[in-house]
Amino acid sequence: MNLEHKNTNQPWLIVINPTSGSGRAARQIPKIEKAFTDFDIPFTIRQTTKRGDATQIVKTAVGTEGYRNIIGIGGDGTCNEIINGLMNQTEVSLADIRYTMYAAGTGNDWVKMHNIPSDLKAFCQMILRGRYGYQDIGMVRYWDNEGEERRKYFANAGGLGYDSFVVQSVEGQTERWIPKKMAYFFHIFRCLMAYKSEMVRVVVDEQVIESQFYTLNFGINKFAGAGMQLTPQAIKDDGLLALTLIKNLPRWKVIYYTPRLYSGGVINVPEAQLFNAKSIKIEHVSSPIFCETDGEFIGATPVEISILEQKLTVVVQ
Repeated sequence: MNLEHKNTNQPWLIVINPTSGSGRAARQIPKIEKAFTDFDIPFTIRQTTKRGDATQIVKTAVGTEGYRNIIGIGGDGTCNEIINGLMNQTEVSLADIRYTMYAAGTGNDWVKMHNIPSDLKAFCQMILRGRYGYQDIGMVRYWDNEGEERRKYFANAGGLGYDSFVVQSVEGQTERWIPKKMAYFFHIFRCLMAYKSEMVRVVVDEQVIESQFYTLNFGINKFAGAGMQLTPQAIKDDGLLALTLIKNLPRWKVIYYTPRLYSGGVINVPEAQLFNAKSIKIEHVSSPIFCETDGEFIGATPVEISILEQKLTVVVQ
């Protein structure tokens, strides 16, 4: 159920990644300024210039400038950076922060979870109504490229194995002729010949599973990878992580099953196991496997994934 809050008259910090959606976010700036002015919504715009900027902008804005209302404009990567900025600041309780996002990226999976309107007029009306709900936040402990243990938060989903292998391939994409919305789908097939699955040990709460998995996906949101439903059992505010494990597959089956990943049909894939859990630990048996969160490559196993229940307050319709 959506609730009402009283700080809609406070100014909104709008954090824009101008490169999101192949420059779509930058092209939206004049329209955003006009819409917010027309609806008499106080705002300040800050643009990012490099990866990681949104995290630092939000930490500073909340911690030293007094902002309590945050809007992200971009894609799921921008959303992830903002969430990490909110989670890593220590000046105020996260319960005092209101957050939402206007989609201007490639995948825009986070806004699908909350059914955020894509029309600017409807978006501004949503802001003025001031209704809000909650969602869980995930936390991953992992190892970076230098062998240091790190911590990362996520608001959407993540994965290891083939999933993270594809994300690495997309990040290194040089084929500029491929539309970004097609890139993930293209790289799914491009990576088929190169990827080799590894033996992995997974601890789901107290249950131990050891096998050769093709891909391992976890999430708060059922949408990831520009609309794929890799964790269709996910509920955003139930205090549980959704986990989907798919055992090793021949390449022809990967191709055959791919359409099901967009419809939530992974639940009917015989090689798939679906869980809901409070905590997940994933360890490699021989070679480390890599992990991504919200479409951003972070590091390698071992990883520990936990849930922070209803941690984020989200402005919704």
